[in-house]
Amino acid sequence: MGAFNDLSGRRFGKLTVFGREGTDRSKKITWRCDCDCGQTCVQKGCDLINNKVKSCGCSGKKLRDLSGQRFGILTVERRGEDDQRNQKVTWICKCDCGNVKPVRSNDLVRGKVTSCGCNANLTGSEAKAFKHGRAGTKVHHIWKEMRRRCSNSDHLNSVDPEFSD
Repeated sequence: MGAFNDLSGRRFGKLTVFGREGTDRSKKITWRCDCDCGQTCVQKGCDLINNKVKSCGCSGKKLRDLSGQRFGILTVERRGEDDQRNQKVTWICKCDCGNVKPVRSNDLVRGKVTSCGCNANLTGSEAKAFKHGRAGTKVHHIWKEMRRRCSNSDHLNSVDPEFSD
């Protein structure tokens, strides 16, 4: 293994390096850093030296508070401990089934995680109906009828396109 520059004590943007962490999957040397915002993170030395990173991720990003919001059958209760290794924000979510699970912000917002996993064993029409957890409700029935009227010109209550705005 060749020699490396000791970055300990050096400052890069909002980051102050305080020690070597190890190496990543691609054998790049990683460094543990303290950010001015108070977070600790791990960064590649080459990214620090080449000014590719200047903070833990707090710069230029305003954290969107997801508390109280619903994603599928999950309700976000509060912010959890952040995943320091991957610099991801996590949220503590409660599933309609009662389970509590930490979920990454991106996974919630992009719809990748919508339950604690309790609906993972559902199949076919059960799984389809469980997407939003509202199938069979009065509101869902109204929505389905509205869609049917709009898409079927032969429907008794369909809107005549000639007279619509």
